[in-house]
Amino acid sequence: MESGWDRLRDLFDRRRGEEAAAELQFWPVVTFSGSCVGFLFGGLMGARYAADKHVQLNKSTLYPNQMQAQRELHSAAMMGFARVGARWGWRLGAFAGLYSAMNIAFAVYRDRDDALNMTAAGAISGGLFRIRFGLKPFLGGIALGSLVSFPFALLLQGLDHLLLSEKDREARREKSRMLKEARLQKRKQQSEEVHVLTQRMEDELSGRIETTATDSFGLSQYFSLSKPTENERIPEDKNSSNSRLYNAWTEFKRMCTRNMSK
Repeated sequence: MESGWDRLRDLFDRRRGEEAAAELQFWPVVTFSGSCVGFLFGGLMGARYAADKHVQLNKSTLYPNQMQAQRELHSAAMMGFARVGARWGWRLGAFAGLYSAMNIAFAVYRDRDDALNMTAAGAISGGLFRIRFGLKPFLGGIALGSLVSFPFALLLQGLDHLLLSEKDREARREKSRMLKEARLQKRKQQSEEVHVLTQRMEDELSGRIETTATDSFGLSQYFSLSKPTENERIPEDKNSSNSRLYNAWTEFKRMCTRNMSK
């Protein structure tokens, strides 16, 4: 029977050329959407706050004309929009990405998609998001995350039961199971092909080694048979043509033997 850890391991185990699981493909979308929403929400608040502050600080400032005053007001609002929007954007994006990752992990581990996964994901995400401030903020983040995510989890679960019938949910689970079996079958086929190719390469390499060893043994026997014996008469005159030929032949055999030994 497949355990939860096996399902999690299979979720992140992707070979080259394989697409990521549907859950992992959905995670970057959630993270990016959270960043965009945070940037827009924080930017609007930052623009309003920066504009009000600019008006309060420049009540007694005299401008050459009304256009100059509006230009500086708009510049202050845009700076506030960018500064506060970026701050809210990365924070909400990080929280959305962490929440989505925890929700996917719990759903895959438990092999169920219900409100408990979302509530636990909200609690852990809230705690991890506030853990750098100490123990009390960590516990407060856990409580706040669970309290905020629980109503939304119940709402989403209720909508899922209303919009999807039991037959549709069963068809979705069957499709997921078939995709998983097809992926495992493809991996098995690739492993068999790699094994056959490796075996073929090993056979060819062993055949080449045997051929090389046979040729080397034949050359060794040839040189050993052609090696002069003690009773063989060596020419005494080094300047004669026979002596020069003999020395050249001896040097050639010595070079061949040295190359074979290397």
